[in-house]
Amino acid sequence: MLRRIMVVSLRIAILIAALTGGALLYAQEETGAWYEIDASVLNPSVTGGEVQRRTPRETVRNFIQLTEDEQFAEAAQYLNLGDLPADSRNDDGAQLAHQLALVIERQLWIDWAGLSARPDAMLETGTSKNALAGKPRRDIGLKLVEVDGQAYEIRLGRYKAPDADPVWMFTPQTVQNIPTLYRKFGPSRFEAHIPDHLNTRVGGLRLWEWVLLPIMLGGLLGMGWAVNRIVGWAGRTVPGPLLR
Repeated sequence: MLRRIMVVSLRIAILIAALTGGALLYAQEETGAWYEIDASVLNPSVTGGEVQRRTPRETVRNFIQLTEDEQFAEAAQYLNLGDLPADSRNDDGAQLAHQLALVIERQLWIDWAGLSARPDAMLETGTSKNALAGKPRRDIGLKLVEVDGQAYEIRLGRYKAPDADPVWMFTPQTVQNIPTLYRKFGPSRFEAHIPDHLNTRVGGLRLWEWVLLPIMLGGLLGMGWAVNRIVGWAGRTVPGPLLR
């Protein structure tokens, strides 16, 4: 009888340990699936609406949409401005969002199918050699570029403030890199003199690009016609041996 009680007690103890250990392991995994941040960094919506940043794809899509609509203050909510002074985040954030949007437009081709739509950004499929397969991720690289021999990366990170759901934002390091990337890949001196109304986007291109496109095509056709005429003239007038 005593032995039976001991066996039952041992089984209960093992069960409790397994449940407790599983809960602790789950808690550790969840904690490692994001970076802890202060609630002030989340930068609540300037219009009072909900900011959609639950997945990497949602964050990038909404950031691009807001910047295309020139709502740069709203777009700044997708940047982790935690390294900036709190009193300058609103003004600097809008400017940085504008600059990042121009860099992305010129340098980043977005693979929407490959950009995770899961809140945990977990890779659902992968080879056995991929250590990240089946595990949640808390940061994702979007683009790596080189400027003056130095590597700069545009990255997303997953952040969680106390009593708030995790969200995806452009990392503080990316925010720090924006001025450098903008100086390298931002608008040229030519574009700086273009009137604002010609920078309106229509069908994926700006108005000034639509105006310039037929001029460039006409120039190329004219060059082709000129080269063809020169070659034809040379073939008729220059002795054959000299052309060999």
